[in-house]
Amino acid sequence: MESGLEVDGISKSFNLKVLDEVSFSLGKGTIGTLVGPSGAGKTTILNIISGFIPADQGTISIGGRLVERAGEHPLRVKTIQRDVGYVFQDHILFPNMTVFENIAFGLKARHVSESSVRAKVGGILGTVGIEGLRDRTPSQLSGGQMQRVAVARALVLEPKLLLLDEPLSALDPQTREAVRSEMKTLFESVGTTVIYVTHDLDEAFFLGQRIGILLSGRLVSFGTKKDLLTGMNQPVARFLGYNLLKVEPRREMGSKCTVYVPAWDREISLTVLSSTPVRIGRPTMLAVPPESVEICQLGEGGSGKDLMIEGVSELKDSVLVVLSNSGDRIVARVPDAQFQRMGLSTKQVAQVSFTGGFLLSDLD
Repeated sequence: MESGLEVDGISKSFNLKVLDEVSFSLGKGTIGTLVGPSGAGKTTILNIISGFIPADQGTISIGGRLVERAGEHPLRVKTIQRDVGYVFQDHILFPNMTVFENIAFGLKARHVSESSVRAKVGGILGTVGIEGLRDRTPSQLSGGQMQRVAVARALVLEPKLLLLDEPLSALDPQTREAVRSEMKTLFESVGTTVIYVTHDLDEAFFLGQRIGILLSGRLVSFGTKKDLLTGMNQPVARFLGYNLLKVEPRREMGSKCTVYVPAWDREISLTVLSSTPVRIGRPTMLAVPPESVEICQLGEGGSGKDLMIEGVSELKDSVLVVLSNSGDRIVARVPDAQFQRMGLSTKQVAQVSFTGGFLLSDLD
């Protein structure tokens, strides 16, 4: 596959290390997402790729062309010569220009002919679906419309690589969902290599053909959704909000496995969701998604553990239930209707078990 982006061993420090030997690659036309908490280094890696700031170590190639090499024989191609489009979180449209003029600005700066400007801007207006906005100014646009204009302004230059830094974070949930669906369709149709930075896991999984998790400057995972889940390690499991318990596999039958939970002093049978080989009798870590935690009233049978409900948080169509006892802490996500039927509340004791989980390859 033709290369779209190669990032190899990129490190950067600002007094403290912000990026620590980050490496990943994307094929041409692939959509990659980088997700992580605030301060993880997401914006810094975009700024290095674009050429806004230099790397301390490592190399970057865009479309097979080396644009950054830090170290003994440094090389830095200027930002304007890297063929990169950048969509910022705050879109930064020129307030005194119309939508057409905002999109045309970069083309005119490159001295593109007037006829070509009209043709290219007209084409991208249609591609992004904002033809009816061409004569409006930014003050006449909604937040979602402004982000569409910002994306159009970047794409009209036909960059080899498009970078987006949390472009939808300021939008309301309904608009955000609509715009990201439009963006996915758009990116797939134009065939531009994309790096999309977000702190929203759902957004990262929805948009990304390759997903990277950046934690404290280190890329702890990068690949397809299947790669990420089946090859999961503890840092990834914690970031995804999974429950972690030390267990000892006892018996395996197909996709089912019976594990002994030392902290609970009992066995639980569950479906193994990972591809990691089950090692009978060898202690390992079990990562359980909140959706795979099963709660029932005491006295309803089963082989789970009795835990007290410490907190209940109601979401749109589900309930997050935090249960604990003697240091154990388990988070369950239960459909709203099911939770109401059970009639459970804070400070009640419920029985907890698991329907499925990931056996991790690492114990430390």
